[in-house]
Order: sequence, then structure tokens, then C-alpha cells
Amino acid sequence: MSEATKWARVNANMLGFVFIAMGVFALLVPFVAAGSIVLLIGIAMATAGVFQAVMGFRAKVWGLAGVLGGVLHLAVGVLVLMHPLAGLAFLTILLAVFFFCDGVLRLSVALDLPKGTKGRGWLTFGGIVSGLLGVLMIAKWPAGAWVIGVFVGIELLWTGFGFLTIAREIRNMESAGEAPAES
Repeated sequence: MSEATKWARVNANMLGFVFIAMGVFALLVPFVAAGSIVLLIGIAMATAGVFQAVMGFRAKVWGLAGVLGGVLHLAVGVLVLMHPLAGLAFLTILLAVFFFCDGVLRLSVALDLPKGTKGRGWLTFGGIVSGLLGVLMIAKWPAGAWVIGVFVGIELLWTGFGFLTIAREIRNMESAGEAPAES
């Protein structure tokens, strides 16, 4: 077993456990997780706005439009940071509309497919679930903002389990005397 292979297995295990822990946290306190996401969006937009505005002043090609674009990003980022609950409510309604529209479109595609087409049932099921999720988020808005934290929690859990699976596969390859390809 090479040092690189051992290190890859250890890292995959560590990442798996960290992602799972963060996923469990997000599922236990989804509103906190959702609020953190909104704050990160606000920080990212404000930071990007400062850089864009500075580049707009420095790069003559961008001119006034570059400066104004930077000021817009900065202003929206600062507003989100000053009013995170409003930012979370807006993000929630935006996702609710997305899920509803996505569900309707998937159902439309599924119903256009000939009966007996492989995957038609899954496409139909996915459309129904997506559409219902959108309806539930709209019906519970703005209290439905916790859903964002739940989604992030689920994604973190799946990613964590994926890393643990990779670590287990590396260990199995080591036991069998095979070495994973090193890049």
C-alpha cells in the first residue's frame, strides 16, 4: 500500500464523516443552515461587487456599466446581509416557483412520451414530487424557508456517504493487493 493510497483512504473517510456531521446538523437545525446559506450569498455578492466596481474604475473598457454592475452587486449583497430573513424568504419563493415549474415541465414531457417508454414512470413521479414540493413551499411561505436547510442537509449526507463508499472501495482494493490509479 502506497502512502498516497493510504492518504486518499484517510482523506475520504475524514471528508465522509465531516460531510455527514454537517448534513445531520443541517437536518437538525434547517433554519440555521438556510440562514447561513443566505449570509454566504450576501457576502459573496458584496465582495464580488467591490471587485467589479474597482475593476470598472481601473479598466477603461468596462466604463460606467462595469462600475454600476459592481455597485448593484454590492448593494444587493449588503441588503441581503442587513435583512437576511427577507433574503431567505425571497430565495424560498424563488425555489418554490422553480420546483413547481420544473414539475409541470417534467410532467408535460412524460405525458408526451409514448406509453411503455423506459423511464416514463420515473419522469412522471419526479414531476409530481417536484411540483408538489413547489406547492408546499408556496403554501408554507415564508415559514417554508427551512426547506433550503433540509435540501442542503440531504446533499451533504449523500456526499458524505459517497466519500465513505470511496474509502471502503480503496480499502477493499488494498486488501486484494490492487492499487487504485494515482494521478
